[in-house]
Amino acid sequence: MEPVRATNRGNVRNEVGFRVILSVLYALLWLVRLYHMRATSGLGGKILRTRHDRLRIALILLFNLMGAMAGLVYVFAPHRIRWATLPTPTWSRWLGAALGIVTIPLFFWTHRALGSNWSADLVIKKGHTLVTSGPYRWARHPMYTSIFGFSLAVSLLSANWVIGLVGLVTSILSAARVDKEEALMLDEFGEEYRAYMERTGRFLPPMKPLVRAAR
Repeated sequence: MEPVRATNRGNVRNEVGFRVILSVLYALLWLVRLYHMRATSGLGGKILRTRHDRLRIALILLFNLMGAMAGLVYVFAPHRIRWATLPTPTWSRWLGAALGIVTIPLFFWTHRALGSNWSADLVIKKGHTLVTSGPYRWARHPMYTSIFGFSLAVSLLSANWVIGLVGLVTSILSAARVDKEEALMLDEFGEEYRAYMERTGRFLPPMKPLVRAAR
């Protein structure tokens, strides 16, 4: 019976560890977002172009709230959401923790590169610049990449299909505006943005340079 008890104690310690890591990841994500919202709130000039997408933003806020609530329940009252637990191996949950640790710096780096150009809505402000530095050197929408990576991370880490589903829907809603966003950038920057599109990937670095390097 002793090996069984030792295994159970190990499982309990792992579960507590997963809950702690998840809470830290959520806290860091929101700290990064709130910090940059505050830092850029007084920056930027008059809005020159806009493509309103209020319904999508409202849905994202709703699912973010649902995800936060599900995460809080998982962290502080896991027995209340145990019915949504998925039978996943321990290694995949540690993989989720590692992925979360990677995506938070990417999320911060992306915000840092955008600076005052970032906005929750689709707008072009006076003095708006085409950002091609930081992660934007290789991909046009690394913000959405980091959001999807974070959603996948917390899904694996929590092993909970409710948290995973909310994260998936949030990622899809976030990335759904890409075509409108690129159309707005083409309207503003024209050939400069078209050339930028040709040398970058949408969510990940383009594969062509990697294929040429392999040859």
